[in-house]
Amino acid sequence: MRQRIPRQYRVAARFVTTLVWVLLPLAQDRLNSVRFLGVITGSCYLCLFLEVYGQSPAGSKSFEWKNDWEYGYDEVHGGDHRMIRTIYGFF
Repeated sequence: MRQRIPRQYRVAARFVTTLVWVLLPLAQDRLNSVRFLGVITGSCYLCLFLEVYGQSPAGSKSFEWKNDWEYGYDEVHGGDHRMIRTIYGFF
């Protein structure tokens, strides 16, 4: 089964994130503690969502809703239930 983002690109994104983290001490006094934590947290979440999205099967839908006016909107599960549970686990 083909993935949305090939593994070598996801590994490259992890490497770039690691490189950014390693080079952060070079910023010295130009980064205060809030900005430092913002860079770390933002890049960590970016890698996390890139991994979750990238590992999902190509052509699958992350969210799909059925319009049922009698009962409101009901969730319709797509092909890979593991991916949907993974995404729901974050929120």
